[in-house]
Amino acid sequence: MVQAEAGGLPESGRAGVYCAARNYAAAGGKGLAAVLLKPTGFFGREDRNPYASTAKDPGAGALATVRKVEAGELHDPTGGATHWDSPWAYKDNAETGETAAERADRFAANRRGEGLELFVLDDVPERKLRFWRPA
Repeated sequence: MVQAEAGGLPESGRAGVYCAARNYAAAGGKGLAAVLLKPTGFFGREDRNPYASTAKDPGAGALATVRKVEAGELHDPTGGATHWDSPWAYKDNAETGETAAERADRFAANRRGEGLELFVLDDVPERKLRFWRPA
């Protein structure tokens, strides 16, 4: 998941994605595997698991980041985020006519409607990765 969602980003972005997924799982009283393998029981693209993509095998950077978080060497850089998205990853929807920017804005509105607030890391541009944490 870390590789698929934030593999090319700085360590803070990778740690943020991992911590947000752990926070989300913990909030639901589940383990991370239960969240990432839902609903099919298999790793794969985000269209198979609406929470996060697990379509890429972990690279060295992703593995190192997760190990540092688990060892307590890195702490949650998001302040408790449970979700994230990448505005530049949105695509136009030809069926609905909704543009990529409109889709990103709708996602943000939905998260705010759930009582979450936007959080952006200092070293990762918002267009690449933004987090959502309890307000």
